Amino acid sequence: MIANALQNPAFSLTKLIILYNTGQNRTQPHSLETEREQLSQIMIDALHRNTTLKSLVFDTGAWGSLFMGQSLRDLLCNKSSIDATYLSNHTLQSLSHNSHYVKTLPFEIYCMLQSNRVSDKHAVAREKILQHHKLEDVNFVPSSLPVAMSWIGKSDSNLGLSQQYRLIRSAPHLIQNDNKKRKRQEFDR
Repeated sequence: MIANALQNPAFSLTKLIILYNTGQNRTQPHSLETEREQLSQIMIDALHRNTTLKSLVFDTGAWGSLFMGQSLRDLLCNKSSIDATYLSNHTLQSLSHNSHYVKTLPFEIYCMLQSNRVSDKHAVAREKILQHHKLEDVNFVPSSLPVAMSWIGKSDSNLGLSQQYRLIRSAPHLIQNDNKKRKRQEFDR
């Protein structure tokens, strides 16, 4: 039910508190761990498409440690491709445990949550792409280069300038040299 609500764009939820029954009366102790893993995966999957949830509070240490693994890194910034990074969650801004801010977050996750605090989500996606992908390795169609350079140049950080420089250095054949054309035209006259 929570996962469906998080995936529904019409459902505007900014804070979610999750309380999980540890099930101390269970006859199968391994089923608790399995349920926690399933719950964390359901939440990660639901948060991929979420655009409103900014704060997540959870109330179980074991589930929290599962939630803060590679799945959370991929949720906040999937580095497998530029498209995957662009489609990552750029909304989630804080994680809490029992209403206390999680102080033991891995630094990378902390930085991603902080970057998500910027209101322009396209800018957040652009910064993550510039930070985690080498654009000089992308095979640009020559006609798309001006649009790509403009998009990269909108970055507020030095990352954009560095990426533009590396992109031009890696593909000088994409930059038309008008001076040589002019000199040749003048010579041909």
